[in-house]
Amino acid sequence: MNLLAIDSSSKVASCALLSGERLLGEVYLDAGLVHSTTLAPMVKHLLDLSSFNIKDVDLFCVSNGPGSFTGVRIGVSLVKGMALALGKETLGVSTLYSMAFNTIDIKDAVICPCMDARRSQLYTAIFNLENLKITRITEDTAIGCEGLFSKLLEYKNRNIILAGDGADLFFNFVKEKGVSLNSKIRILSHGYRYQTARNVAFAALDLLKKGEKTVKPKDLGINYLRPSQAEISNNLFIS
Repeated sequence: MNLLAIDSSSKVASCALLSGERLLGEVYLDAGLVHSTTLAPMVKHLLDLSSFNIKDVDLFCVSNGPGSFTGVRIGVSLVKGMALALGKETLGVSTLYSMAFNTIDIKDAVICPCMDARRSQLYTAIFNLENLKITRITEDTAIGCEGLFSKLLEYKNRNIILAGDGADLFFNFVKEKGVSLNSKIRILSHGYRYQTARNVAFAALDLLKKGEKTVKPKDLGINYLRPSQAEISNNLFIS
């Protein structure tokens, strides 16, 4: 199966192309540019360099949240457009689940991706990594550092690996909180810390093996986890 994956859930944008389980190529851009103007050209560039016809893509995958409201919408809209035009299926992948695949070569650990959700919250979830297999322990959620700290105390006797742009925020909170997790908690290096399209693709393959169903483009949804600030502001004026 040929799979094209996209991630634009943060300030970084990337796209990746897989054939079977082989990564054919990836384009990654962290230059502070606008996803709406760069993402489609990135996909075209990747396909051109790979000498790959977009018509031969069997499945279009995308990180569909949580993350930047605008960024997630741009990625999902692009995937919907391409899949609809070609009559192909789509698959939405949790941004947090895809980030857990940054750690796949670690032998045994509890994985906790942390995305800075602002308003003193993190987008996060907890995963188990054992024998190169990732399984979900908790659902994606928006939670404060105190709440996440309480959840991770249950795993204080295991190695805990943090990823994501909120990893430093939570790690510093843990250091100030006390020693109950300090000896077990680590942050991935910058080269492996953030979400990438390649891991959206590998996470998608894993989900398919576990029985996840693909969907028509019109049914591809977004998982924001909470309303946007604009929606909250508008609700203040509804009587």
